[in-house]
Amino acid sequence: MIKKTGITLKNVPDIPVLHQMLSQSLQKPGEKLVATWRNNETLLFTLEVICSLKDRDPRWLLICEKSGKRSVVSQISGHDVLLIYKQIATASANAQEVISKAEEVENSARLAKSSDNHPALTKANMSLSASVGQQSSQGSQKQSPNQPGQSANTTVSATAGTSPTVNITAPPRTRQLAFPLIGKIAELPLPRLLQLISNEKMTGLLQLEEEGNTASLFVQEGHPIEAKLLDTEGELTGDGAFAEIMYWTNANYTFKVGATTSTRNLVKSAEILLEHVRPLAQVLEELTSRGMTADSVFKHAHKDLTGDEFTAKATPDAPVDMEALAALYLRLDGESTMSDLENVQILPRPLLVRSIHHLIACDIITFVNKAPAKPTIKPAVVKPAPQERAAPPPPPPPPLTAQQLREQALSAPMAQPAQPAKPIPLAQTTQPNKPAPSSPLAQPAKLGPPTKPVVKPKNIDGAAIQSVMMSLRREDTGLFIHPAFLYFLEEEFFRIYRAKGSMSVIIFEIREVVTVDGAVRRKPLPVEAIADATIRINSKKRHTDIVAHYEAYDFGILLPSTKSSGTKVFVQKIIKALMEKPLVGTEGKQLSYAFGSASIPEDFTDINSLLGAAEMSMHYARDRGEQIIFFKDLLV
Repeated sequence: MIKKTGITLKNVPDIPVLHQMLSQSLQKPGEKLVATWRNNETLLFTLEVICSLKDRDPRWLLICEKSGKRSVVSQISGHDVLLIYKQIATASANAQEVISKAEEVENSARLAKSSDNHPALTKANMSLSASVGQQSSQGSQKQSPNQPGQSANTTVSATAGTSPTVNITAPPRTRQLAFPLIGKIAELPLPRLLQLISNEKMTGLLQLEEEGNTASLFVQEGHPIEAKLLDTEGELTGDGAFAEIMYWTNANYTFKVGATTSTRNLVKSAEILLEHVRPLAQVLEELTSRGMTADSVFKHAHKDLTGDEFTAKATPDAPVDMEALAALYLRLDGESTMSDLENVQILPRPLLVRSIHHLIACDIITFVNKAPAKPTIKPAVVKPAPQERAAPPPPPPPPLTAQQLREQALSAPMAQPAQPAKPIPLAQTTQPNKPAPSSPLAQPAKLGPPTKPVVKPKNIDGAAIQSVMMSLRREDTGLFIHPAFLYFLEEEFFRIYRAKGSMSVIIFEIREVVTVDGAVRRKPLPVEAIADATIRINSKKRHTDIVAHYEAYDFGILLPSTKSSGTKVFVQKIIKALMEKPLVGTEGKQLSYAFGSASIPEDFTDINSLLGAAEMSMHYARDRGEQIIFFKDLLV
């Protein structure tokens, strides 16, 4: 049985959150950890991670949900938090395209299935296609040239049992746009304009100008791909520029049909970008006009509102699904402000504001402004009066004479001899109901077996750890840099030196083979291909293995507690993973792989000779055209 625990986030989980999930998964194998968040106000994302009981390999699953339909957008396995973060961020940004393609495939399958269920209809349509096309052609020739926009209709009727009725409309001769190419946003709002461009699947450049500020938006087949905004504060590009453009209400626009660009800076898909139908600023302005402030608290407008009445009132034009809206409604207790609700992370802030506005507009909730707190009067602190100066001590008495000492000794009473202590009865020593007074230095009596003290676990700053690890990596490939590889190698050598253990090193190269002037050349891979190779290698390695850049263009792998026999199995796995399909950007190109390996203490007992032997083995593998050579094989 798999246990399931989860957390709710505001956005894509960052590296500290992923590191925390990975640590908990490794500590609790077989238990599924879940993190959920909403992205761009429309999609619900769920990230699941579970560490298998057998090989302790964490497996990540990213699921996107829209309108109750769940789609898997990414599957990842491994311990490298940086690579996992990059894949999750990329998959989340492209999730809308994945869902759209899945919906298209589903619709096509549904249409194909409906055609299979009505074979007579399909056969009749095929038999009538020729005659219908001929009649449609004749009808279009008879059309008056003075009416180019009028379409010719052809109807084929059939009685029951013979063939169905088919209606075919010939396309119009001229195409009329659904919007003017030059106009004003005040007359045609920008969201509506972009929706019309998307429906027509047009390609071009949309230019806007408002109070001296200019913006440009390139559209390709109805999808916005590049946005740029130039105002008095500077230049803004990408999704941020698009979000700012969506707030423009008085701009003049011009659409140039057919204009294209070779760049792209919009990460989000068109469907997500077009969700800004009602700008958030307008919603906040309306709530402010109603008197809502930052200190306003929200409460139910009707105490006896039933579930059916809530659904009937809140369903029309609801900004989120009813389950999330009902959860927000139940959370309102008359004491929570907007900031309190945001900290609870019920909904992202844009959706939270719109949901509050929707519930107020539907007369489901209301808000109350808190009265300003009364100033508290602090009691005056009475300072103690300064102590009076102590009187000087009296002078010491004069020393006594011998006669005075003799008289004082004779007048003093005689000392009594010491009396033996009386024994205390046993009945008085044991009084369970009357505890004896304990002195400050007395130790409490220990009753029963010893108890284990409760230790409070120390909170470790995962973000600090990840910041150090990130400083040792290259952001474009996700691999450790060469100096970091040498550092880990030396640390592992010192560890196995004391424990008398073993370790292995793999040095390898991946090159693109090209022929220049009849000579064979080996070119380094592009960054995209290296990043793809890194993901595949990390899916096969252990958590303790280190993959890094080695010198300029080669790569190195440190395998702690691994002999040459285990290294051979590992190399075979990663070669299979690298060659099962072309790396990104290397489709149709020829690649060469050369791996060399050496081990401690099988080959050498120092890391300098270890690296030299691994490099030599790699060079032999490259020159002989082999994929892997171990240093011990060169001694045969």
